[in-house]
Amino acid sequence: MLLKLRDNWFLLGILASIALAWARPHLGVHGGPIRPEFTVKIVCVCLIFLVSGVSIRTRELVQAVLQVKIGGIKNAAAAP
Repeated sequence: MLLKLRDNWFLLGILASIALAWARPHLGVHGGPIRPEFTVKIVCVCLIFLVSGVSIRTRELVQAVLQVKIGGIKNAAAAP
């Protein structure tokens, strides 16, 4: 059971966020204690990129960087 919960951590986080928003809607109001006008635009976007970056395997990241370099070389060679 614990392994199943660990595999679905993202879904559980979404459900917990929905439950918190339902239970305490005043926290997310404009100008409220969380200040969603800033946290949603800056902090949440940074967290999304951080979580997706941490989950990328190093080998896949290196392959993607090499493909970008190869694509840049090909584009530079094809430019007039």
